[in-house]
Amino acid sequence: MHSQWSRHNNILIVRPDNMGDVLMSTPAIHAFKQSFPASKLTLLTSQAGFAAAPILADIDDYIVFDLPWVANENAITVHGINTLISDLKRKQFDAAIIFTVYSQSPLPTAMLCYQAGIKHIVAYCRENPYALISHWIPDREPLYEIQHQVIRDINLVKSIGARSRDTKLRISIPEYAQSEIHRFLAEHDIDTTKPWLVMHPGVSEKRRQYPIEQFALVGRLLKEKLNFQLVLTGTKSEKKLLKTMAGVIGSPVAIADNLSMELFAALIKQTNCLIANNTGPVHIAAAAQTPVVVLYALTNPQHLPWKTPYRALLFDVPEEKKSNNILLQYTYDRYFKKIHTPTPEMIVQAVQNLLKGKSDVQKQVIEL
Repeated sequence: MHSQWSRHNNILIVRPDNMGDVLMSTPAIHAFKQSFPASKLTLLTSQAGFAAAPILADIDDYIVFDLPWVANENAITVHGINTLISDLKRKQFDAAIIFTVYSQSPLPTAMLCYQAGIKHIVAYCRENPYALISHWIPDREPLYEIQHQVIRDINLVKSIGARSRDTKLRISIPEYAQSEIHRFLAEHDIDTTKPWLVMHPGVSEKRRQYPIEQFALVGRLLKEKLNFQLVLTGTKSEKKLLKTMAGVIGSPVAIADNLSMELFAALIKQTNCLIANNTGPVHIAAAAQTPVVVLYALTNPQHLPWKTPYRALLFDVPEEKKSNNILLQYTYDRYFKKIHTPTPEMIVQAVQNLLKGKSDVQKQVIEL
C-alpha cells in the first residue's frame, strides 16, 4: 500500500467543513507532503474552510464547493454537483484522502470521488464501503475511543505511509502582516509592552456560543480589575455585536472587524492570550503557539487546542440545541455529565492561571 501511494502524484484532499477543521488537518497534510514531496496537493473545501487559504502551507491548489452533506447556507443544485464531478474528472486525480470527524460518514464524498474516476481513496468508515473506498480504515470512534482530531487525521495518512515528527498545526504568516498589525495596535492605542489580549465572541455554530452578555462582563472585569487592554475581533457581520460588547466593557477597546486572514493571524500570534468559543480562531492560536482560554460547549470533545497552553472551561448545550446526530448523542451520554456554565469571574481566573503558566496543554481529550 505504501509504495503504491508513493506513485500517486496528483492528490485530492477533501476537508469540506469549517476553517478550524481545515487547520486541524494541517499536521496530517504536512506529513503527507514531507513523505511524498513530489505530490501535488489540491484541497477540496467549503467557502468557510477556504477562508484559511491565505495562511495555509503545503497546499498547491484549491477547489471551493459547499457540499450538500455538510452544514452550509448555500443552495446546492444537482447541476452544481455534476459540474464539480466534471471538474474533478478533468483534473485527473490519482488518489484522494477524505478527512472526517467521527460523527460524519465519508460515503457521500467517496461516491463523489468514485463518479470522478478516482480509484484510490483512503478514509475512515464505520461500515464496509466495498468498492467506494480502496483503503478502508474501520472507524472505532466514538464506540471504543475518542482521539483528538489531529491524531485521527495523522493516523489516517500514517496508514498509507505518511509520517512526520512535526505534529503542530501549521500556518504561514507573511512578514508584512506582522508589521501592519503593529501599526494597527499603535493606531488603536494598544501598548504592547503592557498586558493585552484578544476576545473573539463569535462562533461558526450558534450552539457553541457562550452567552454574549456574560462574555462582555468578562471583558469589563479584565479591563477594570486587571488593567488588561482589549481587542475585540469578529467578522463584518458581527460588527454590531462587537460594538455592543465594547459599550458594556467601556472604552478604550479596540475593535477589529475587517482584518484580512493574514492580519488576523498576525494579531493572534502577537497577543498575550486569546479568549474565544470553540471555533476557528482557537486553532489559529494553537498554530501560532498563543495561549488560549476556550469556552468549550459540550459538542465534539476532540477539538481542544492542540499543543499550545490553554484552559478549557466547559459549558452545556441547551437541550433544544443539542444535535440529532446519534453518534454525538452517544458521546454526550457516555462521556459528558451535566455541568454549570462558567461565570465571568471563573473565566478571568482562568486567564490569570494560564498566564502564570498553569495550563491544560497535556490534556488532549476531555476527561469527565
